[in-house]
Amino acid sequence: MTTQFVPWNSISESLVDYGQRRLRYPEGLASPCVTCRTAPCCTHLRVQTFRASKLMELDLARYLLNFERIELGLSPEGEWSVYCSYPCRFLNRQDFTCTIHQTPRQPQVCVTYNPYNCFYKEVFASRVSPRALRIDRQRLEYLLSQVVVDDDRNILEMPDWESLQRAFAQLEPWPPAPATDPPGEDPVTRQWERQLISLEQLASPGVEMHSFASLSDPCQGCQAYCCTHLVFPQATPQNISNLDFFRYSLGFPGVEIGFGTDGWSLIVKSTCRHLVGNRCGVFGQPERPLPCQPARRGPLAREPPTVTGGEPTPPGPGGSPAPVGAPDTAGGRRPLSPRTVTVIALVAMSATALADSALAAQNFTLALIYIPPLLALAWLAGWRFAASCTLLAAVTNFAVDASFSGLPNTLPVHAGNLALFLLCVPAERGVATLRFMLEYTRRGEALKAATRSEPVRIGQRVVLVPVSRREQAAGVPAQPNEVQVLLDPGQALSAGAQPSTVLCVRLLEQFVKPGDHILDLGCGTGLLSLAALKLGAASALAADSQSGWVQATLGNARLNDLAGRMEVRLGSLPEVVRPLLEPGAEKFNLTVSNSLPDVIAGGLKAGMGQTLAPDGLLILTGFRSEHEARVRQDLDEAGLHVIERREQDGWLALASQRKT
Repeated sequence: MTTQFVPWNSISESLVDYGQRRLRYPEGLASPCVTCRTAPCCTHLRVQTFRASKLMELDLARYLLNFERIELGLSPEGEWSVYCSYPCRFLNRQDFTCTIHQTPRQPQVCVTYNPYNCFYKEVFASRVSPRALRIDRQRLEYLLSQVVVDDDRNILEMPDWESLQRAFAQLEPWPPAPATDPPGEDPVTRQWERQLISLEQLASPGVEMHSFASLSDPCQGCQAYCCTHLVFPQATPQNISNLDFFRYSLGFPGVEIGFGTDGWSLIVKSTCRHLVGNRCGVFGQPERPLPCQPARRGPLAREPPTVTGGEPTPPGPGGSPAPVGAPDTAGGRRPLSPRTVTVIALVAMSATALADSALAAQNFTLALIYIPPLLALAWLAGWRFAASCTLLAAVTNFAVDASFSGLPNTLPVHAGNLALFLLCVPAERGVATLRFMLEYTRRGEALKAATRSEPVRIGQRVVLVPVSRREQAAGVPAQPNEVQVLLDPGQALSAGAQPSTVLCVRLLEQFVKPGDHILDLGCGTGLLSLAALKLGAASALAADSQSGWVQATLGNARLNDLAGRMEVRLGSLPEVVRPLLEPGAEKFNLTVSNSLPDVIAGGLKAGMGQTLAPDGLLILTGFRSEHEARVRQDLDEAGLHVIERREQDGWLALASQRKT
């Protein structure tokens, strides 16, 4: 029997005004799910969140919206949410009820959800919501037109929340997504499952061999998995609630779970609208998003686009961000394309054949002249390609020699030339192997150099030490009052190059006193909290909305033996601040936040300044000098006044205190 699907895009069409009914108190006690006519919580799965402080991170939103069934949301605090929009497989599309309600199959995340304060209904059943804004391609284009960045592609200005609400209310709604059938089975996964249970195939798996040059275009022959699958990294499950979330996610068609050495992830099967015949239809055009462009750097440098947030990515040489799509030039050149190699081979073989013909015309044969170009081709394109050219060279040499009857001892000459060409094949393989070994060594040394960052001093006392340099740093006598913070090499390099981080650390050196309690909002790697603890603080509470940064902070706390003095929470800034404003909640001597101006404004409105003890300080950084007036105004409205100002390379850090 064929299932008749109701068009899913009509289930939660947010631009339809359903109106509000008037209910008496007994009627209002009934679950709102009973009378819900949109079921947005059953049609929108939030798979990831991220923040955008750089152009590359903001352009990720443009990249994601090219995929079917992907929607975005933006909160007042500047947090972006990514939703997979498709009805849960257990949703009855006729009356919008759950078919496994109150059964053991219903995930706990659904059982414990509070429908009386439904975030989904408020956001997805109205055009403009005060809690979050839905972002389609039209709204995103307006937002991008208002963004200002600097030369390093750091975001300097974005529209404030009120401006976005007014502008989005005036924009015409984007046409709804087409109603499509659920995503079909994944043939790659099914093939993998068949191979997994086949001992014969496991014992002798088939391996497809490629020449070095043939890998210069990794998209050649590819089934465009990066254009039909979105991968959203998730934190490794630590408890039954985390596992239940993955169980809940699997209720949505087209969603799978992946896990490996780097952690778990949600895989959404969705096709980019620009995909044409397994090729990008906007390649080389301005419409192509920035996250797609690094994919053309070559097979060994290729990295899939990922959702990231928090601190900026590590800079390139000289402290400047590495250019997007830059070729891998660490000691070598970009590999030649197969077309270029083929042209070189044809030219070389033609020139050699002409030289051979000239010699044969003089009653002289020298097959040895074919060997140097064949070895050169083995170096450029691999021994298999060179071996095919060797066959062509042998046939050409035989035809040239046979066309001139004046050559003496024809049979021994042909036999000798054939033996020479046969011996050339293992020589070509040796040359190709040598090239591979040299390339492997070169890339290995480049990788070692990238991870072999040195300790970085970012203050008068604080020194960032890459964990790979821990033993060397321990053997060097520390300067008086110097403290060392251990971090991952890439994190240490990134933090040491960020002026905002350096400014904040120097203010911590000035104001942290023994026994202080620290609140770090938007902790990222946890560097600021760790530095404060090393400087004498008694405890620290660090929080971030990104699960990946929470895991990084926990790891760095253990690395520095500070896990017992440090608490780490996952949540947005309002979610973290709200419990701290309750009567009897702990107050902090120092609250720090390295965030964008919009996030700072939202945090101050949420009560970030009220988390301070009577003599506490609020340290804000992450913004440039042109935003100083706005931040100072936000501080003034929150009842705080600036007592210290630091500036470096156009970046600011302000220390403020409650007005007396």
